[in-house]
Amino acid sequence: MYSNSIASTRLSFPYQNFSAKLFLFTILLAISVFSSNAQTNLCVGGTSQMTYTGSGGAWASTNPAVATVSSTGLVTAVSAGSTSVNYQTSSSTNTSLYWTFESGASNPTSGVFNYTPTTTSHSSLLTGLLTQTGSGTHENFSWATGSPGMISVQRQNPSQHQYIQFTTSGNATVSSVSFTKYHNNNSCCAGSSYQVKLQISISGGAWTDVGTQVTCTSATSGSSHNITINSNVPAGTHQLRWVRVSGSNGGDYFGLNNVQLSCSSTSTAVLNSNTINVNTVPAQPSAITAPAAICQNTAGTYSVTNVAGVTYTWSYSGTGTITGTGNSISLNASTGGTLTVIPSNSCGSGTSRTITISFTPLNSGAHDASAQTLCSGGDPANLTFTTPVSGGATPYSYQWQLNNASITGSTTNAYNPPVLSTGSYSYNCKITDACGNTAFTTPKIITVNAIATAPTSISGSSTICPGTSVTLTAIGGAGT
Repeated sequence: MYSNSIASTRLSFPYQNFSAKLFLFTILLAISVFSSNAQTNLCVGGTSQMTYTGSGGAWASTNPAVATVSSTGLVTAVSAGSTSVNYQTSSSTNTSLYWTFESGASNPTSGVFNYTPTTTSHSSLLTGLLTQTGSGTHENFSWATGSPGMISVQRQNPSQHQYIQFTTSGNATVSSVSFTKYHNNNSCCAGSSYQVKLQISISGGAWTDVGTQVTCTSATSGSSHNITINSNVPAGTHQLRWVRVSGSNGGDYFGLNNVQLSCSSTSTAVLNSNTINVNTVPAQPSAITAPAAICQNTAGTYSVTNVAGVTYTWSYSGTGTITGTGNSISLNASTGGTLTVIPSNSCGSGTSRTITISFTPLNSGAHDASAQTLCSGGDPANLTFTTPVSGGATPYSYQWQLNNASITGSTTNAYNPPVLSTGSYSYNCKITDACGNTAFTTPKIITVNAIATAPTSISGSSTICPGTSVTLTAIGGAGT
């Protein structure tokens, strides 16, 4: 709880206008004692009651999408973010510009003709002048002779409209324009009538119609007229002009005098401001990052992207040990299961994120393991996997073996045995997964026999009697 008080200050100053009238402008500032123990950190859907001991103001939120505030100061959190909840007063300033024209030189013929307002109100919100661009005897400002004095704002050339130019020092609302209007003051076209409309250009933008059209007749005496505008303008320079809509062209002009441009602006005084921070339950964590190889009975690191202010709770449905806290932990699992992380903060728990962990034995797959018999110099069949390796943890590595010894350089999933000499050969492949588990394929046995050669001679009797047998023996050679 705190209190703050500032003594009331009263300021006044006079302003002398062209009619020698004295304007008195008074500002009264009073800041009352404020006290509050309201909660300023809220969760979505939560409320907090603001209190202010003063009066004459109203509660307002600078960002109602984050939090709203009722007329009694009850704040309701809407969405995550920050906003200011203020107790404030508003005041309006009304100001005007006046142009009063007197009789003067007739028909300026060239250049730019500026006529500064003869008086302004006491506010510094507005400054202005009356101006014309272009040249030509009958297209610039015309002064009527005699009384009353006036100035024409449109003649025959629509590209050379005269206009009122005014500057605002801040955001303002152009409320209305009033003026005394004339038509055919020199009676050149008595009896004719036509309509004119008022247009506004904001900050040099396109001309836009405002208010209602004015019907001008051949009356030589002035009549007052008021056009409601209600256009919001920012700080900058803006313009107003009258444009003929219909009627005859020859010699017509629209004369006016006693022009008054009225504007208003609203200012706000903040008597107390409270920053409201709105939070919500955490969003679902990012996908869980796991080790490239998840190995049984081996610790691995699992993590999600860390978010400030969020607490992470990890759990595992299988058999395993979790070590560490926060957004990154270590898990040593001996059985498969689901690893879950739940985010939470002061507003509650958010949606969990999970990853499934499973272990399957390494399966070596298979290649052709049928026995093969060759003659010396024969070419054994290539060894390729007919059943792929599975299970374990990828990626797999291959090492071909001959008679249980590694074959140098043979580390792909296929092997082409060389031409073999006489003997017996056992070929298989050793598979190793990313966790270091191994499996072996069923060996393929290749038998290589020598090529048979003819004997050098035959021993035994060369004479054979009927009904008797003789034993012959091959001498030399190889094979059967």
